Amino acid sequence: MAKRPTYEELEQRVKELEGQADAFKRAHDELRKSEQEKDAILNSILEVVLYQDLEHRMLWGNRMASGSVYLPPEKLVGRYCYEVWQQRSEPCPGCPVVKTRETGQTQEAQITTPDGRVWFVRGYPVLDANGDIGGVVEVKLEITDQKRTKEALRDSEGRYRTQFDLSPQAMAMTDVNTGRLIEVNDKFCEVTKYSREELIGRTTTECQFYSKGDRDRFIKKLKGSGEIHGLEMDFRTKDGSILNTLMFSKLIPISGKTFILSIFLDLTGQKRLELQLQRARKMEAIGTLAGGIAHNFNNVLTGIQWSASLMLCDMDYTNPHHEMLVNIQKQVESGAKLTGQLLGYARKGRYDVKPVDLNQLVEDTSDMFRRTRKEITIHRDLAEDLCGIEADEGQIEQVLLNMCVNAADAMPGGGDLTLRTMNVTHKDMQGNLYDPKPGTYVVLKVTDTGSGMDKETLERVFDPFFTTKEMGRGTGLGLASTYGIIKGHGGYIDVDSERGRGTTFSIYLPSSDKQVQKTVKTAGQIIEGRGTILLVDDEAMILNMGLKMLERLGYTVLGAKEGEEAVQIYRAKKDTIDLVILDMIMPKMGGGEAYDRMK
Repeated sequence: MAKRPTYEELEQRVKELEGQADAFKRAHDELRKSEQEKDAILNSILEVVLYQDLEHRMLWGNRMASGSVYLPPEKLVGRYCYEVWQQRSEPCPGCPVVKTRETGQTQEAQITTPDGRVWFVRGYPVLDANGDIGGVVEVKLEITDQKRTKEALRDSEGRYRTQFDLSPQAMAMTDVNTGRLIEVNDKFCEVTKYSREELIGRTTTECQFYSKGDRDRFIKKLKGSGEIHGLEMDFRTKDGSILNTLMFSKLIPISGKTFILSIFLDLTGQKRLELQLQRARKMEAIGTLAGGIAHNFNNVLTGIQWSASLMLCDMDYTNPHHEMLVNIQKQVESGAKLTGQLLGYARKGRYDVKPVDLNQLVEDTSDMFRRTRKEITIHRDLAEDLCGIEADEGQIEQVLLNMCVNAADAMPGGGDLTLRTMNVTHKDMQGNLYDPKPGTYVVLKVTDTGSGMDKETLERVFDPFFTTKEMGRGTGLGLASTYGIIKGHGGYIDVDSERGRGTTFSIYLPSSDKQVQKTVKTAGQIIEGRGTILLVDDEAMILNMGLKMLERLGYTVLGAKEGEEAVQIYRAKKDTIDLVILDMIMPKMGGGEAYDRMK
């Protein structure tokens, strides 16, 4: 029979059991507290947290998990994730939880539920003491708003990219710290003649877009205000041509970095039109002045010429004054050539327009010029199928001689002069300081290997009386009259030259389909006659000398100093008047109005 424990032993045993009970209670309380803390932590985070067994049954879910599907936590236990969230009977394709169970590695994926919500899902393996997978923790975060925001941002970026690329103005984005281009649009590539690949990553300095002075001015202004509204800058393209641009720039922050967004307006065409208008106005003003001077000077020369001619009519060649009067006539003829050039510049000369073979005229004129300037080697490259032109042959011949003389003067030691003709259209004439009328043209290019011209000379090359020749060697009217003659024929002229590289003049004349007629020149002679002539001129000297000259030739002459007087005389004696000679420019009533009234 076992020995019965004593009271003391029983008391001791009770105390041990009470201690164990207290320890168990503390452990239970700590465990419960730990579970509460775990629950509190897991329930406080924004992600859905699920613990699943290897069959994908949910053993536990946090508050966010039950709230996301509007079920209490106990309704989740024992059910399948794909059943609750996806309304499926089997796991989703590409499910990261399945992959975690299979690989033992953390997996992640983006999944969309049938209600349109988007989730970022991760699977974490739960390992036992042996390192084997005992379950999987699934953590997923709803990213629907972020996804929509990202898609909206992508759409916005797409729209921006479309607007950026389709902008009719050149645009570029530059890193403010490095100065390197990070983006350019199609128009920028078009105007600079670079490809996008050639530009991205390079600085504007490496591309040599601007001079150092222009870039320093740009940076100073941008740093001062953070933006630029309309800064004129010259822009050099890949082929070296210069564009006149108006720049707009602004500093813009993107993802914590600062960039320069620049827009370039190409003003080259506008500047060209402004220069064309300015030049046309200047030429028109000078032409009006030159025409007035030439008209008045012609009247003076006419009086001198007629006076000398009348004296010579009654003078024997043995008279000691005969030779001096002949010299006076020669000097008057030289002066008349100058006024003719002035009138040509003013486009007020008299043109005898008819179909002309420009190639034949070039050959004849260059052959004649070759005999006078043998140090110049002349080359001709004339188009065999060259169209005809309608022109005053004498005036165009004068243009050719002016061109040849000007080229020869630029080559005092000799050189090459090339004359080239070809057919072109108005489309081939784009980019010059004029807007040609649509149609076909004949172009004559005159190229020399002379000293060339600087920019200042080029700007004034067609100005009357402007010359770079020394005193006594040139009047400064050759190119001026050439300009006027070509404009008077409805044509265009431009010049390309650079100091030390020669000069090329390009003359464009409207083409014509009319047949060229050969002309036969006959010797002129003074013809005396009979009849009555009404001579009208407001210049007393011209009128008096004209009366004497016509009377000397055997005519009866009636004189009138103005249009109204001429009309009155004609109406009174129209049955006896055989011819009327009218000055077209007179005060009160001009020759044109007087003629209309006489009819």
